[in-house]
Amino acid sequence: MKLLFEHPLKSFFFGFFVSLLLLSTNTVAQPNDIRQLSDSIRLEIQKADDNGEQLKSLLVTISKNRRRLKELFKPLMEDYIEHTQRVNFKPGLMEALDRLGHRERQEGNYEIATQYHLRSLEIATELADSAQLAYNYSNLGQVYRRQDYNALALQYFHKALNVQQALGDKQGVYFTQNSIGATYFAQEDYPEARYYIEQAINASIQYEDKRSLSFNYGCLGEIYLAQNMIDSAIYYFQQSRELKIETNQTDGIAVANHLLGQAYFAKGQYDKAQEEFEKALQIHIKTNNKRYQSLCLSYLGNIDIQQGRLDSAWETLNRAKDIALSIHSLENLVTIETALADYHKQEGNYNKAFDAFASSYAYRDSIISAKAKRNVQALEIEYQTKKKESEIELLFKENIIKEQRIRIGITLLVLLVTIFGLITTLYLQRQRNAKVLEAELQQKLSRSQMNPHFLSNAMCSIQKFMHNHDTQSAASYLGKFAQLNRAVLEHSLVDSIPLDEEIALLNNYLEFEQLRLSHAFSFKIDFDEDADIEMIRIPPLFIQPFVENAVKHGVKDLDGDGMVIVRFIDLNDMLKVEIIDNGKGMIAEPIQSKEHQSRSMEITKKRHKMLRQKFKNLPTFTLSNSNTENNVGVKITIHLPILSN
Repeated sequence: MKLLFEHPLKSFFFGFFVSLLLLSTNTVAQPNDIRQLSDSIRLEIQKADDNGEQLKSLLVTISKNRRRLKELFKPLMEDYIEHTQRVNFKPGLMEALDRLGHRERQEGNYEIATQYHLRSLEIATELADSAQLAYNYSNLGQVYRRQDYNALALQYFHKALNVQQALGDKQGVYFTQNSIGATYFAQEDYPEARYYIEQAINASIQYEDKRSLSFNYGCLGEIYLAQNMIDSAIYYFQQSRELKIETNQTDGIAVANHLLGQAYFAKGQYDKAQEEFEKALQIHIKTNNKRYQSLCLSYLGNIDIQQGRLDSAWETLNRAKDIALSIHSLENLVTIETALADYHKQEGNYNKAFDAFASSYAYRDSIISAKAKRNVQALEIEYQTKKKESEIELLFKENIIKEQRIRIGITLLVLLVTIFGLITTLYLQRQRNAKVLEAELQQKLSRSQMNPHFLSNAMCSIQKFMHNHDTQSAASYLGKFAQLNRAVLEHSLVDSIPLDEEIALLNNYLEFEQLRLSHAFSFKIDFDEDADIEMIRIPPLFIQPFVENAVKHGVKDLDGDGMVIVRFIDLNDMLKVEIIDNGKGMIAEPIQSKEHQSRSMEITKKRHKMLRQKFKNLPTFTLSNSNTENNVGVKITIHLPILSN
């Protein structure tokens, strides 16, 4: 699910995440390979016939490769839908319709998207799939929200929220609260908008979701800005930007800079506003976001006017206007023409000032007319949607009656079996719960042992710099140490972290060791550039001890020729991690290997063993020479469960 505020004068920060971001494969395909992939999947669909498990797996494959397939994705999904209809595989049909509706919405085909989501909703109702119902309601809300049918969007967002609360889907709840708050904001109902955004903020803090929190702080700042509470708006925009920087969200940083610029402009602090807009503009140019390039330039031109730089203002505003005209942004043109009217007025050219004001009002009237037309369309869409929902509800009731008749016939037979099974299940469940609880406690204990081990090595490294009187390197080293220490402490308090945070920690650690060892080695961290590393979550603090071992016992004495490679490979339900160095290998340094075995490896082996009690298909980690013929280097392979994506 993704919410994106359309009105540039109010917001482009309000928004949230795509509800399901699927991973891409680890190889880059050429056009012929993509065509072969599409044909291969299509053939497998036909072969699957009515094999539900195989069809479900194929849907995952199509979705996973959606970025590689590009324009072939939709035809392939349409073939899948046609096939699942023919073999009557309703779960696959339901999910495929919803995903294809999502793609149509992204491409702006809202009417088609609505039909797909409603068909998916019908099947979800028939199958009593509450989770899918929540997805459908939310996606319908997003379709209507994109068309500014805000009242209709709110109905579906509230339906999604009710289902998510009943299911205990806590993350889904505060995602939807953000969408509801954004929609109320669009209606200028600021008290309701603030209520739902504050609910989302509280949940983001509770679940330590810094990315969501950064979005919600920005949303709250926009509410305050709309109510002319400028100081409060600036505070929340700054909080949002700090979190964006901490979580490495480049586009989000541009958004925060832009909103701070608007707040400082509203406050009359033009120098600060100009600084923020210029920062935002640089990023918007890099990402080719023309709409917000135009908006930034319109504000910068207005600042030039306020400070008497009329020549610069004329050039900047005309540049903004050219971009706005190229993308038909009426909202931006209203802002630009208003600023141009002020420019001509200050020049004393009142005829041109009048013409600019007239253009501004003409664009404004076009926006109002379009909105009025959409309101009429919304009434018709609401009628048709409710009619369709009534048909779905009737179908659902008929299915319930059929199911009740079947249940009555088998209830007495099942009752006796259930009583006996319940007693046995309760006994076994208690034993399993006790084992799982014990394993989790042991895992947390082992994880807490990782921190003293890491801190001890880090402090020794800092001490070495101080002995060498290298204060500059020591200061830089201490800065990186502080970042590492903070990351390790934060990761030790949670059960899972996004893969991008693990990669950031490893990158920081290896730069940290490069500084200490005077660049005795190089390093490389490999992962598929199309992989959604923000959504893959893994257990924390598994990989760093092995990387530390590769540096300490592998490459630190290679005088610049050392190389450490960390490679991440997505295996769908688990993540394969390889740590490779070109050091002397295990046989050449048995004492050092033994020392490492007694510390980091032993702790990690215990934690990995505990994980394997929960994830039965998880292989044990392996340790070998990367070049077995010459006994050179060490290669460590670890498999970690993907806890969510």
